[in-house]
Amino acid sequence: MNTRELETMSPASTLYWGMLKGLNDKTKRELAVLLVNSIGRTSLATTKSESFFDGLSDAWDDGVSPEEETARIRDARASGITRMLEDF
Repeated sequence: MNTRELETMSPASTLYWGMLKGLNDKTKRELAVLLVNSIGRTSLATTKSESFFDGLSDAWDDGVSPEEETARIRDARASGITRMLEDF
């Protein structure tokens, strides 16, 4: 992989490539097949008439607002002295 290709990769891809580039060719092929197959399943899950985000609209609908969820997370913390989180 050349420098130009690395510059256009997302940070996540760069991270995973750094971990996977040392694998042998057989293992890389197996992982490539798994990744390609996972893309196929995603496209089957949504119909052509739905946009990508419409398909995700109720993925996590528990009736809790983002503010309430943030408060729950803050309240669940065991200690407030390790990090100070900014309020949004």
